[in-house]
Amino acid sequence: YTLSATSGENGSISPTGNKTIFGRETLTYIFTPEPGYEVSKVIVDSNNVGRLLTYTFDTIISDHSIYVDFIKKPIITAQSGDHGDIYPKGSVEIHNGDFQMFLIKPDTGFKVESILVDDKVVSVPVDQINAQNLWKSYVFSNIEQDHNISVTFNRCHIQTATNGNGRIEPDGELVFDVHDHVSFSFTPNSGFVVDDVIVDNESIGPQYYYNFWKLTDDHSLEVNFRAIEVHTLTATASTGGSITPSGIIKVLDGEYGEFMIEPDENHELTDVLANGKSILEITGDDGVSMLPVGKDGYFISLDISSDQNIKAVFSEIPEYEIMAIAGDGGKIEPSGFIKIRHGQYQLFTFSPNPGYAVKDVQVDNLSKGSLNSYSFSVMDNHRLIVSFSPINTRMIKGTVVDKEAPLHGLENFLVEVWKGDSLLQTTTTNINGEYEIENLPATDQLVLAAWPPLGTADYYGRFYNDKKDRRDADPLSTLTGNLEDIRFMMQRTFEEGIRGQVREGEVGIAHIMVDVFEDSATFVKNVMT
Repeated sequence: YTLSATSGENGSISPTGNKTIFGRETLTYIFTPEPGYEVSKVIVDSNNVGRLLTYTFDTIISDHSIYVDFIKKPIITAQSGDHGDIYPKGSVEIHNGDFQMFLIKPDTGFKVESILVDDKVVSVPVDQINAQNLWKSYVFSNIEQDHNISVTFNRCHIQTATNGNGRIEPDGELVFDVHDHVSFSFTPNSGFVVDDVIVDNESIGPQYYYNFWKLTDDHSLEVNFRAIEVHTLTATASTGGSITPSGIIKVLDGEYGEFMIEPDENHELTDVLANGKSILEITGDDGVSMLPVGKDGYFISLDISSDQNIKAVFSEIPEYEIMAIAGDGGKIEPSGFIKIRHGQYQLFTFSPNPGYAVKDVQVDNLSKGSLNSYSFSVMDNHRLIVSFSPINTRMIKGTVVDKEAPLHGLENFLVEVWKGDSLLQTTTTNINGEYEIENLPATDQLVLAAWPPLGTADYYGRFYNDKKDRRDADPLSTLTGNLEDIRFMMQRTFEEGIRGQVREGEVGIAHIMVDVFEDSATFVKNVMT
């Protein structure tokens, strides 16, 4: 069979030309690019098999052709100025289509000033991993031609300026190391104040100092000053209180007008007007603050930037009456007709006599049920009436016995009385299995339950009447009187057991509590691993 081997320029293939091979033999071709070149593609029988350095025909049983082409390797020229470096540096030879990353590292105290790629400025963020050192990196991707990259380094520059009428300290064109902390103070001339501070062409308003923390870049700082104006404040108060100071007050622009406002007895402050606009609606904003002082007074502070008419407005506090009445069987405190000012808080407590309980509390003819106390935040007149009723107590008693031996009373069994989701009382049986629960309310829908002593599992717990679930229990009623002979017939547990293991993966775990419940969620027994 005939194998034909050819190559393009800037490299060779070995062996080359036509070569005759006997069937089922093997032949390997080697591709050698000239310096600065590399294999671009290898064509075998019209198929591109990629960029290879050798190719082998195994077990030849037909004619073949092979062609190799070469391409120039791109070169990236990397250089840096003083006070830093770029890695790698110099002429870097790259495989066609590959990528190349360059790490840019400024010296301590310096930062990257500029990065030029193919003679054009590019913006590159600081690497997050090396943010402390302000290192940067640039990546060329899918490289198919020559490139150049150059970087320069510098320290941090801060340029300061003013419009006159004051000074910045320090000032001028200042140079600092990277990560330095720099503080500036602004001092107006006599009769002037700071009007605005501009940092990197962004206004931040009037300030008297500014700090650059951990410098990483160049900055500009400009301070503008303006003449101080004098404003007139006229302070007055309506009937029912006072404002101090009052009358005409002179205040410099940007300073604060401060007033103490106090209502007279049985009066309250309802508004404070500045040029007819309520400052209560803007308290906390626009340089206005209002703080309570003493019982009813207020301290008001306003940042003054114009003439102002300040007026404190007062009104009389309305007085209301609460009529508090208690029926037989107890008392209410306080009682009678109570005078209370608008918005004040008043608590009433109810104390039943022995043998009595609060039956109902009525507020303005509306029942509030049985309560121990009631409070008002007074906004109107009210009527409060509390009634009492004698306490009717009930008793339930019975026995807990073995279901298979009813004459055998069970000792130390826990008996519970429930009303809805509330546990009312509990007791335990005596040696004869008898129990007695006193001081129960006269009510219906009571549910009883009996449970074996803690730590034993000879009997199942049951709800009355032999029910496994509280929802299925037969309810009892004490509305008409006491209940007697409420008997629980307790079922013994079976002797079967359950054996197993608690583990995590293949490792057994000690001291884990394993509980056993019936399908109705009734507890049966537990054991520790």
